[in-house]
Amino acid sequence: MLIRSDILKRFGLLSEDFFFGEEDYEFSIRMNKNNVKMACLLKARIYHKVSSTGKELADDKLKMVFVHHLNRIVHMKRYYSQRIWRLYKIVALAYVYLLLRRKYKVRSKDGAAYVRKLWKYSESLDKVDKCTFGDVIRGEL
Repeated sequence: MLIRSDILKRFGLLSEDFFFGEEDYEFSIRMNKNNVKMACLLKARIYHKVSSTGKELADDKLKMVFVHHLNRIVHMKRYYSQRIWRLYKIVALAYVYLLLRRKYKVRSKDGAAYVRKLWKYSESLDKVDKCTFGDVIRGEL
């Protein structure tokens, strides 16, 4: 992501409320709401060197996927009315359930428990910061 310094001074930095993968998306929505012109280079190639921390966490991919979905659902709460957010959440969780079943071969019962957990925590959280991320990875959330 390339950002002019005047944009950062005017609208602020990437949010620290969304740890691990949502902060750039949140920034893009914020810029879009403020009519800041953006572009995506579809043919660009990005090489990402994964850190050692990322390699250690990859052992339990479902926890990482959980953080990703929790991030997105909690994040959308900021930009939608309560009614639209709930509708979005229902559709998103149905999609997550199907994804778990098909891509990750999760059993029905476990997929339903996963979705219930996403529902529960997305209701109470306003951000998914580094502390929340750690709680998920350690199995404390």
